[in-house]
Amino acid sequence: TKGIFMFKEDSPSGKFLIKSYEPGRMLINETWYTQALLLTPDCLIPLEAAKFSDLHPSSLLSAIPLPDVLLIGTGSTLLMPEQAWLHAFLSQGIGVEWMDTRRAAHTFTVLASEARKVAAVLLPH
Repeated sequence: TKGIFMFKEDSPSGKFLIKSYEPGRMLINETWYTQALLLTPDCLIPLEAAKFSDLHPSSLLSAIPLPDVLLIGTGSTLLMPEQAWLHAFLSQGIGVEWMDTRRAAHTFTVLASEARKVAAVLLPH
């Protein structure tokens, strides 16, 4: 079904595994989340962000160890940030990719299963 992502990983890398995404909520391990999250394979941080414009690069960079790749899932549709966002991450040597949250959840799961140093900001709506 469009907008729904389900993934079964046989050998997950890390403590947190995205098992499913539906518009408005994400299943991580055995818990459904309806709020925005900052996620690494070993860390899950709920974010006080109802929409993409509520996020700030500096607060994301200080919350976790710097990843090689940061995926930003902007909800059910792709939203592009201002250039300052891109510069904030690239100046730290972090690759950053914007996509809808369904694609970000899938990409995160694949990269985490490869033991890549990945993080994701996931907005459920």
